[in-house]
Amino acid sequence: MGVTRASRGDAREALFTFVDGRARMRPAAKESTMLSRLLVVALLVGPWLVPLVAVASDNAREMAPGHTRERHPARVREAAASTAEHTDKVNINTADVKELMTLHGVHHKAAEKIVEYRDAHGAFKKPEDIKKVDGVGHGLWERNHDRIVVK
Repeated sequence: MGVTRASRGDAREALFTFVDGRARMRPAAKESTMLSRLLVVALLVGPWLVPLVAVASDNAREMAPGHTRERHPARVREAAASTAEHTDKVNINTADVKELMTLHGVHHKAAEKIVEYRDAHGAFKKPEDIKKVDGVGHGLWERNHDRIVVK
């Protein structure tokens, strides 16, 4: 069958069996190699899996029957106020800068331009006229057309 060659100083050679002139790895050496490869993979992948497992366990806890997510009362009030603030209709003929800024995508500068345009050209005749203001484009109109009114 096979002849094992090993010298005293070379431990690596003892891991192989030479059969028909070819070196074959012994079964014990194969297990050792597989364990070392598994260890390397665990060290490389492990740090990525730990946060994923933590997130999954948090989600599972929240989805458990009877579990309610606790929120700070002030945050609940802020969220409700923010939602109400962004669903009210805005009359662009009477709104001030602060009220115009409640429209999605309207920042301070754009709100000022709307007020300046209204002062220079008179009241808006229809809601779509807001697109005539420099800096107010079609995208802003599309995001807010259901909230913009003219009275």
